[in-house]
Amino acid sequence: MRLQSLRVTMCVLCLAAGACSYKVVTDHRLNAAGAEKLLSDVERIRGLKATAPLRMSMEGRARLKSGAQSDLHRVSYLQHMEDLAVAWTKVGLVPPGTDLAGAFASVGTEAPAGYYETTDGILRIIDRQNPRSEIIELTGMVRQRDLVDGEVLSHEMTHALQDMHFGLDRFLSSAPNDDAALARRCLAEGDASFVGYAYSSVFTPSMESWLRFVESRTGALDVAGAPDFVNRRFQMPYLQGARFVGLVHKKGGWAAVNAAYRDPPASTEEILHPERYLRGRDRPRDIRLPPLMSFLGEGWREIWQEAVGELGLRTVWQREQQQAGLRGPSAVKAAEGWDGDRAAVYVRNGVAVLAWKMGFDSDEDAREGHAAYRAMAGRYPGFTVVCETPERVVARTGDAGVMVERRGLSLLVLEGFPPETQEAAAEAAWAASDGNAFDPPAQEPK
Repeated sequence: MRLQSLRVTMCVLCLAAGACSYKVVTDHRLNAAGAEKLLSDVERIRGLKATAPLRMSMEGRARLKSGAQSDLHRVSYLQHMEDLAVAWTKVGLVPPGTDLAGAFASVGTEAPAGYYETTDGILRIIDRQNPRSEIIELTGMVRQRDLVDGEVLSHEMTHALQDMHFGLDRFLSSAPNDDAALARRCLAEGDASFVGYAYSSVFTPSMESWLRFVESRTGALDVAGAPDFVNRRFQMPYLQGARFVGLVHKKGGWAAVNAAYRDPPASTEEILHPERYLRGRDRPRDIRLPPLMSFLGEGWREIWQEAVGELGLRTVWQREQQQAGLRGPSAVKAAEGWDGDRAAVYVRNGVAVLAWKMGFDSDEDAREGHAAYRAMAGRYPGFTVVCETPERVVARTGDAGVMVERRGLSLLVLEGFPPETQEAAAEAAWAASDGNAFDPPAQEPK
């Protein structure tokens, strides 16, 4: 009887409040008044005004899936998913046999309430059935906020404001490498997550409560069956990115967050360690690799060349240590000294070969990096050491060579090169000059 009475009371309140005009979706239809109110709230929270009308449409779940896949494939290298799976397996980012396309699809097509597409500037709201409890409805009416769909839609509306002010698609696509692109996505998603949290909070959120909330979400977004690296890449913008934006905002408010779009984080290192961004920047070295296929022979092709980044390096060492029970420096500690890298993978007849050059911040960091990689170098069947010094190990695995060598603050790994050309390939890699600190300030916002 009490529940029925409460429902009647709520219906009366709802009518008195203008047919729940704060809801963006009512009866599976877009509520223009609710959408306008939500946009006004987002503009106020974020401190940015829409510079053009925000276009919105109602869509089914199929549109969400195709939209997520479209967003995924705007990253050019993902158009070649089979090659990427081979390359990531060779580097050690994912286990052998990983269905990488399926893994990306599984983490990219969870069913949120909406999806903003930078290609056409439309916020597509997904028509779905969401449970609405009496408490949620009553709290929403009192606060005049949509507490079911509002957090996600305010997040997506923030992306629309970012696009209007900072040219979001260009901002994300103009990063110099994949690791830097992930760092930029962390800024954009962390920004939007912060706004969504502020909108949906029952009480005015403090920075401390925001950071505690972010920490509590670690692991909560994991998709069962997806490789750890895919999950980490998916989570990072919403968790570490949210923490990064929170700390930037704490230091200088929204003006500091806006400035970050002109001078974005240069790598996942600055996201994992926000203090390195906030206290003078820590841009990585622009590590270069020369063409090395001439040392492999006929029929080889390069399928991938990228910066793995601190997140990737940490993942490789953690995975190898955990699965093989290897001893050595802590994977997290060893990866913290990362200062740039470049990896290339070549294939022929199903065989993959790796060249990977890394830079480190200090001599101690470089020694730890060498020790961490040396500890996992014996993962290949038939691994046999030919010669070894504290800075260098040369080995063989079947007919192929393995070399791990440190020179100063740099580390070079060659896996699978012919033993007779391995030394020459190494010298060519060492002789290549690195570029200047990359990722200069982005173009001025449009």
